[in-house]
Amino acid sequence: MSELRLAQLFHDTYERLAPEFGYETRLETRTFDPESSNGRLMLAVCKELLDLGYVRHYGEGTVKIAKRHYEDLLRSQGRLEYLEGHGVDNWEGYADAMEEFERSGEW
Repeated sequence: MSELRLAQLFHDTYERLAPEFGYETRLETRTFDPESSNGRLMLAVCKELLDLGYVRHYGEGTVKIAKRHYEDLLRSQGRLEYLEGHGVDNWEGYADAMEEFERSGEW
């Protein structure tokens, strides 16, 4: 996400929420202008927040999880690949277990 996009989102959200808090924004700054001194300041703040990693945009369909949980998922995936590579998917009961797993709806 660019500092311009973040500044625009911040400004639009600020303008939308201001009345709910009994605040009336200034008429001359109700439209975001990145060339104004206020706009340049907001861009500089947004750039710094992005550069420092305080603001991140993960996008649609992306989740954020703890590193430990991510590592556990990778290990489980690796374990499954090794088992299937050694024929576990041909073992008696494997197909039944997979059907039960899919029906459980837990995952």
